[in-house]
Amino acid sequence: MVRVGTENRQHVMGHISLLGYEGSIIAPMTTGGPDESALGDPVETLLTEWALQCKKQNGVVILPHFPNPRLENASAIISGGVDGVEMTSWGNLYGGIDPYSLMDWYRYLNCGYLLLQ
Repeated sequence: MVRVGTENRQHVMGHISLLGYEGSIIAPMTTGGPDESALGDPVETLLTEWALQCKKQNGVVILPHFPNPRLENASAIISGGVDGVEMTSWGNLYGGIDPYSLMDWYRYLNCGYLLLQ
């Protein structure tokens, strides 16, 4: 059986990639208003809730576009819901991974949170 993961999206807090989980799809897949969800849609699910549900369903959780936005990353990581991060290089004129992204990743590593890159 092949299972496709999802990138659940929250308008303010950001996105989260949920991979290889078992059972029912983790829903809602979008929440929190325009650009991600319906106009006037309330924030009904947080990234941390999606992450912990994925872990309960034996999945792997990745924070895409790390470290932006920074709003709920710490909560999702410290709760044990995140397995790794996807680094960004937006605006990096020299190519490669942006040092700004690496700084945040190293902060979590230095605090004892092993996040794969």
